Amino acid sequence: MNFKIIMYLICFGCLTPMVGQTKHLEIEYQLNLKLIDDSKESSDFMNRIINNLKQYEDRLKFILQVDNEYSKFYGKKFMESDINPQLSSQLKLHSDFSKVYYQSKKEEVFIINFISNAFSGTVIKDKIIDLDWKISKSNRKVILGYDCYMAETTLEIGRDKYLIKAWFTPALNFELGPKNLNGLPGLILAFEQNVQQYYEAIKITELKDHDIIIPEFEFTQTYDEFTDAIIEKYNFADY
Repeated sequence: MNFKIIMYLICFGCLTPMVGQTKHLEIEYQLNLKLIDDSKESSDFMNRIINNLKQYEDRLKFILQVDNEYSKFYGKKFMESDINPQLSSQLKLHSDFSKVYYQSKKEEVFIINFISNAFSGTVIKDKIIDLDWKISKSNRKVILGYDCYMAETTLEIGRDKYLIKAWFTPALNFELGPKNLNGLPGLILAFEQNVQQYYEAIKITELKDHDIIIPEFEFTQTYDEFTDAIIEKYNFADY
């Protein structure tokens, strides 16, 4: 854990006793899609898509399974028989339903397994990302009865960059979090990615006698290798 973060929390009295700490939790998050707030033509196009999808966003739930060594984050299956197939595909695309994320502190790696869309079968395996979090002592909220503190960082992965805000609780001492997020002194119960996606925990369950199993993948590639392959395949010269 980042030494600056530990000292920050000690100075502001944020480190609280870990009451009833468990070894393995399952957290269910609700995703809310947000409109892009700028005047770009491309944003107008995206906002029209998001407006069409928002009527179904109550179905966009994600599961995080986490222990002290591993994490797994994935979309929870939802009923889609009543949704136009094109809208259903867009819903999954804009909500990250096409990926399963794993993190391993032991091996210091993260894995992204694409399970649907054009990249189905692709597996990215790369070094776990060391995030430089800046914690706010004043921006706090209560989620499911837990006092949470806000932290901000920029997630840089390959050529992609994401602005992240997260709300974590020291009362649940898990360093690994949803997607590729890690490194905070407590479990992330809400996070915002590039202002367009906001996830918030709606249920926490203690799991007993349940281990997180990371599958053995025959072929993997780094994030940079994946990006280079996409650029070459689709001729994204300006990517």
